[in-house]
Amino acid sequence: MDQLGHDGYFRNWRTWEPEDAHAIAESWGILLGNEHWQVINIVRDYYKSYRLFPPNRVLINLMSKEKGLEKANSIYLMQLFSGTPSRVLAQIAGLPKPADCD
Repeated sequence: MDQLGHDGYFRNWRTWEPEDAHAIAESWGILLGNEHWQVINIVRDYYKSYRLFPPNRVLINLMSKEKGLEKANSIYLMQLFSGTPSRVLAQIAGLPKPADCD
């Protein structure tokens, strides 16, 4: 994908399309389901409002408020977005690299 930087994150979050999420998720061995999309939409909405990736505690709090997300905790995030969830989630959601990812 041309819109990705050398680090695998989108250069411009506004150019992201849902099809991009599927392709990036597939490269991580993830098949996106409804639970993934709920979290992706939460982080994109947060980024749209604050121009930063939500810190883990904030994300879990937002997930707990989201209808249908009963498993709002870091273990659930790791199950959905293996490895380092914030890194993988940011890439799939088309957002810049989170500050806490080195």
